[in-house]
Amino acid sequence: MVAAPVVGFGFYPAFTSFAGSQHLTAGTFKALMRELAGNLRAHGVRRIAILNTGVSTEKPLDEVANDLGDVAVLHIRLLGMAADSLFDSLEGGHADERETSVVLALEPRSVRMDRLAPEGDFKTTAATGDASRATAFKGERLLAARVDDMVSALTERWPDAF
Repeated sequence: MVAAPVVGFGFYPAFTSFAGSQHLTAGTFKALMRELAGNLRAHGVRRIAILNTGVSTEKPLDEVANDLGDVAVLHIRLLGMAADSLFDSLEGGHADERETSVVLALEPRSVRMDRLAPEGDFKTTAATGDASRATAFKGERLLAARVDDMVSALTERWPDAF
């Protein structure tokens, strides 16, 4: 088993207007992912699982996976639905109740709860949803549900590997 590093750049058109944001075009992102997967294959890796944490990256990654074969793409947006009942809203996306709950579970000192607003203007904050409702408990349960879904998906995809 090989664990590759996080790919630090992606295709995020929603954030292009924010000063300092770094993003790739869809074509460049797909070329990058194809090349990285090709490097892994050149080193003998036969099965590749990609954990996708974006929304705008879903389509490009699905296209790359279809081209490469034997690549599983797990979209985080679709993982952990067993924990949905814990959240006040399923709307949101970036820096919302779900994401903030996960950060509270993993690194609570990095969240300034006193500065969270119920909902701000995306154009000025880049946040969506109500992060003020986040809790570490919700984040722990969401992470556990996501891990369960990842294990299920990978076991179903490659039953002989486990």
